[in-house]
Amino acid sequence: MSDNEEAASGSHNSRRRAVRSFWILFAVAVIAAASLEMALKATASPATGVRVALSGIVLASALTLDIRILTALDRAKQKRPRP
Repeated sequence: MSDNEEAASGSHNSRRRAVRSFWILFAVAVIAAASLEMALKATASPATGVRVALSGIVLASALTLDIRILTALDRAKQKRPRP
C-alpha cells in the first residue's frame, strides 16, 4: 500500500468516525430535548429544576458539538481536490 493510499484510507476512517459521532450526538440531543420538554411540563419542584438544568446543558452541549462536526466536515470537503 502506497503512502497516498494509506493517507486516503486514514482520511476516510476519520470522516466515517466524524459522521458516526454526529449521528450519536444528534440522537443524544433529541433525547435531551424530549427530557427537557417533559421536565418543563412537570409540576414545580427542586428535582424538576435539576432535570431542566441538566437536560438543557446536555442539549446545548450536544448541539454545539454537532455544529462543530458539521463545520469540520464542510471544511474537509472544500479542501478535497476535485477530479
